[in-house]
Amino acid sequence: MAKVITNTIIKTRDTIIYKEIQGEMKYFYDTVIVTKDGVVNTRQSVLETTLAISKAQVVNNRLQHELKQKDTMIELRLKDALKEIETLEQRLNEKVTTVTVPARISWFNKMLIALGWLVLGGLLSLLLLVILRR
Repeated sequence: MAKVITNTIIKTRDTIIYKEIQGEMKYFYDTVIVTKDGVVNTRQSVLETTLAISKAQVVNNRLQHELKQKDTMIELRLKDALKEIETLEQRLNEKVTTVTVPARISWFNKMLIALGWLVLGGLLSLLLLVILRR
């Protein structure tokens, strides 16, 4: 009969997934109200963050605003996302075998056996003698 031992090991670990986001251009124009007659112009205003660049300017009484999102990589940290399951099986085979080993008798044991036969023979002879004399 075979005996099966099964061990299951579950290993989990965190992982990080990077998602690339393509940049996008956005434009916005607006009219500037001027109280005096004439053209209004301003210097360009630039604001920059880690995710976007913004440029704004008034040219010929119109507000120009450009917002450009930078190409960005977003990091997502997933806890216990990767799971590895390992199953170990061990089969144990049991086999019963009978082996006959010839016994070796030492010279001393052989002498005791012979002496026992002699004593038994002597006792039987004595018993037979007693029975026949009666």
